[in-house]
Amino acid sequence: MYYQNVNSMRGKLNQFVCNIQVSDYDIIMLTETWLNGNYNDAELGLDNYSIYRSDRELINQNLTRGGGVLIAVKKIFVSRQIIINNDKVETLFIKATVNNKSLILNCAYIPPASNYDLGSV
Repeated sequence: MYYQNVNSMRGKLNQFVCNIQVSDYDIIMLTETWLNGNYNDAELGLDNYSIYRSDRELINQNLTRGGGVLIAVKKIFVSRQIIINNDKVETLFIKATVNNKSLILNCAYIPPASNYDLGSV
């Protein structure tokens, strides 16, 4: 499994694609992707992965950039998104079966300006 706070994939997409292509990660989790509807999954260079994204809704928050989380699971594994509504934290939940074991994966990003109470988790 690979995790990184990429702090904008938009400016580092070529470097990210090169790094991932020489790796053999089963699961990739990224926070602060800064992706939006202008970027499709094919541009990410993750052809052998099922890609799940939660891009930040910038217009509704009067923002111009930031946020977003992504989970990519190799296509050889069965995976599906679990829908959990949470408007305070940018989060994705994925159920994946890896080596005959069920996993619940969560990738979350809590923005610094959030008033989210971690004690309520």
